[in-house]
Amino acid sequence: MVHRRYLDRRVTGTPAHVAGVIAHLRNNARLVYSSKPEWAPEGVTVVVRILDRPRPTVATLARRRRRWPVVAGVATAVTAGGMGVYALIRLVDALIDALPAILAVLAVLALVATLSGSARSRVVCVTMHGPGCRHH
Repeated sequence: MVHRRYLDRRVTGTPAHVAGVIAHLRNNARLVYSSKPEWAPEGVTVVVRILDRPRPTVATLARRRRRWPVVAGVATAVTAGGMGVYALIRLVDALIDALPAILAVLAVLALVATLSGSARSRVVCVTMHGPGCRHH
């Protein structure tokens, strides 16, 4: 058998304040009873009976507090990954657009390298190295 403990509390304030407190208790499933409102010099007074719940333990609070950094870390990782993929797509698009210019520069460099290499080696030894050969 579960023994429930109830607390009786007096709520005093403006009609909007008292209605907000009662709505909050009702939404949290703690409101058991509320009396009829009575006018007082301070505003409206209502007696409420609420279900007394034990306060959360330190372990429960720690577990609740640790959730938001995990959510923030996952959100950051997903955002960074998306930005990385976007940057990679933009880089590939830029390389594809510049591909003809890159190939033209490489062709000119290959032509210059071929021409400069053939100017150095004008003497070709077919069989044996002769007296004017610089290859030894």
